[in-house]
Amino acid sequence: FSPTIMTDYELLRTPDEILAEIGEKSWWKLTFLICLTSLGWAMLALIIMPSSFYETKPANSTFITIAEEYELSAQSREWVSTVFMMGMMVGGMTTSQLSDRLGRRPLLIGSSLSISILTLLVSQAPTFEWLLVLRVLQGACYTSLGQSSWTAGFESTPIEWRAKNSFIYGISWVVGYLALAPIAYYADSW
Repeated sequence: FSPTIMTDYELLRTPDEILAEIGEKSWWKLTFLICLTSLGWAMLALIIMPSSFYETKPANSTFITIAEEYELSAQSREWVSTVFMMGMMVGGMTTSQLSDRLGRRPLLIGSSLSISILTLLVSQAPTFEWLLVLRVLQGACYTSLGQSSWTAGFESTPIEWRAKNSFIYGISWVVGYLALAPIAYYADSW
């Protein structure tokens, strides 16, 4: 009789081994997690897609554009999208480092709440300058939400599930984009 002694190294498993074991036992929990984190992508589609319609007005329309509301020149109109992209650039450079320091969950929750509040504030901006400031912040939160939700979803699932993750995130983006049609139908201004 010789007892087998396992070293600490032999007891350690990789995160993917642990996730694979969890996935076999509770696939519905993983599916729920993926769907929950992909909701951020549906929100992101709602925010980024309308920016192409801020400046132009369809023929025979009573729709009020940003250019009309703030009486902007042709050169000033472009700043609405430009500052949003600048905010995305800043958010992209800082999000990964903050996410590693603070964790995925705080960043995911914080950016979801921030982008919701900022979107409401953007719609009520009293001046064009305030609109630009809010759009920079909205752009930074946009990148933060996209990166943190994607990373949290992928790090929480086994390798076999990651293709499903991509599919669900893609579908969420499309659902968010399609939600614009009924919103645009009932909205009378930007």
